Amino acid sequence: MKKNNFRVYDNLALISQIGIMTALPIIGGVYFGKYMDDKFNADGKLLLLFIVLGTLSAFFELIRFTLKKAIKDTERSKKERDERRNNDE
Repeated sequence: MKKNNFRVYDNLALISQIGIMTALPIIGGVYFGKYMDDKFNADGKLLLLFIVLGTLSAFFELIRFTLKKAIKDTERSKKERDERRNNDE
């Protein structure tokens, strides 16, 4: 039961981490783009540029994080499977 509770909390942490990791670069791009746009009077071009950069940054970070997590989970599954096999023998 304790291991199951750990996985629930682990998944909740994962979901919140993905949300923050995705939202912050986009929101940062909006604010920084608006600031730069106002400073240089660029008629929204810099705002759009930094929104796109923030979105791309969030997307690539999400892919990197997902691949890293998948590799870690695969290694953990292999370790658990090997431990069960050793206990059965």
